[in-house]
Amino acid sequence: MTRSVFSVVFALSKSIILYLLIIHSLMLVTLLSLVAFSWWSLLIIVIMVLSFSYFYKQTQCLIKLQRDADNNWCCHYKNGRLQEKLRLTNSIVNVTFVMLYFEGRASAIIMADAVDAELFRQLRVYCRDPKTFQK
Repeated sequence: MTRSVFSVVFALSKSIILYLLIIHSLMLVTLLSLVAFSWWSLLIIVIMVLSFSYFYKQTQCLIKLQRDADNNWCCHYKNGRLQEKLRLTNSIVNVTFVMLYFEGRASAIIMADAVDAELFRQLRVYCRDPKTFQK
């Protein structure tokens, strides 16, 4: 990989954890209201707890994102996997998150509370630049 122009390291996003917790709690309340209290209720609770812990400890989550001088992106994952020479094809920019879509099936969601505020601002400015997606 050539010289890195932009690099950001991700922390744990509190908003994603809160979202997962709320969604799983709503599913649990809904399912428990539909099932009479029995051993099925216990099974549903166990499944919800396992589901939340699976998403919370996801091993394929992104921990670092880099862009080089040739506008190639590199994704570093928690499980050690590395995707190099990705080309950015599209993005969705919001105040609280940025979604990046790369060639192929790779994509990334970057939450504002998971990265440094200045790096998040730079990423938003880069993705909003009309020259970013010109061939």
